[in-house]
Amino acid sequence: MAASRRVRGLIRVLFDGFCDADDPALRLGKSLRTQEEATLLKVLGEAYSVVQDHVGRMAPHQDYLDCPEWALVIKIAAKPAQVMVMVMVMVTNDLQATALLHDEQSQQA
Repeated sequence: MAASRRVRGLIRVLFDGFCDADDPALRLGKSLRTQEEATLLKVLGEAYSVVQDHVGRMAPHQDYLDCPEWALVIKIAAKPAQVMVMVMVMVTNDLQATALLHDEQSQQA
């Protein structure tokens, strides 16, 4: 049951929150920051589509987990997850540096 919730959460975050799995490049500059992210998510979307075609779009989450092709989805998902975490760290660092600069400028005024 917990694995099923994680699957639902993963798909929602990656494909509903960040991009269209069929054409992630459309989200560049919005939710995706780099072409590398878009390319990696396209590959992930293609692997996920293979599983979805195999088990059916409306299949229970457990059917996705039990599908032999699911292991490839997990393997492929590791790279975009790693890249996106690095991008989030860079964005956080940028925001912290901007806030610090703003504070410094406010104190000088």
